[in-house]
Amino acid sequence: MLYFWGYSFELIHESMWTSFEETIRFITEDPASVWVDVADLFHPPHNT
Repeated sequence: MLYFWGYSFELIHESMWTSFEETIRFITEDPASVWVDVADLFHPPHNT
């Protein structure tokens, strides 16, 4: 599981942005990855 938190670090160099974008691309292209809201990890929505 990978968790992104908006304020956990600052992207202050172009190389940091590039690395971040590559990581997002890698995750997005993985068919097994799923983007979810953090709250759903602890309180999954009920299927009706």
